[in-house]
Amino acid sequence: MGMDAILVHMGQTYYCPDKAWWLSEDKLEKFCERVDAMEPLLIGKIAPNLILQDTAEEWVNMYELKANYTILYFWDSGCGHCKKVTPKLLDFYAEYKDKGVEVYAIGTEFETEDWKKYVRKNGLVWLNVSDTPEANENAHDLIFKGVTTLESMNFRDTYDIFSTPKVFVLDADKRIIATKLSPEQIGEFIENHSKEQADKG
Repeated sequence: MGMDAILVHMGQTYYCPDKAWWLSEDKLEKFCERVDAMEPLLIGKIAPNLILQDTAEEWVNMYELKANYTILYFWDSGCGHCKKVTPKLLDFYAEYKDKGVEVYAIGTEFETEDWKKYVRKNGLVWLNVSDTPEANENAHDLIFKGVTTLESMNFRDTYDIFSTPKVFVLDADKRIIATKLSPEQIGEFIENHSKEQADKG
């Protein structure tokens, strides 16, 4: 965890200022695109805000969640690995929701019917949001009216989602403090982080 920062530093310092003469122009361009996508998502950065619709089509602003810790969980109801991780994350949530932890779970499917069915069938009682087909059809108007944002409607690019599941742990200020943790690891991480913060205060 946190090793992405090394790649980003190397890229910004030695590759993307057009110093990597040993790479073809095409490979350098692709590498620099990866660096640009990863940079806003490094540990220590404030997580980009998301304003997306829940299963009742109500807009939920991630920044407005009052939580000591927010778990961003990007998932797909048809993803085999997600089907293994989601129940474990639900167990984690049942244990930690009364300790100031919230889960903001983002369905990554372009069609949302299967997503909604999975949420209902499996009792996913955390915040479930997605970019619905209807919202995408009216994205320009919704963004113009300030209902949502371009970054939210393009969350797959904003959060560099090319596979699922993907997990970010945010603190109370919505700062990224951990990534790529399993549900079993999140609880231990939060316990240790809370203790460190208490010792500092």
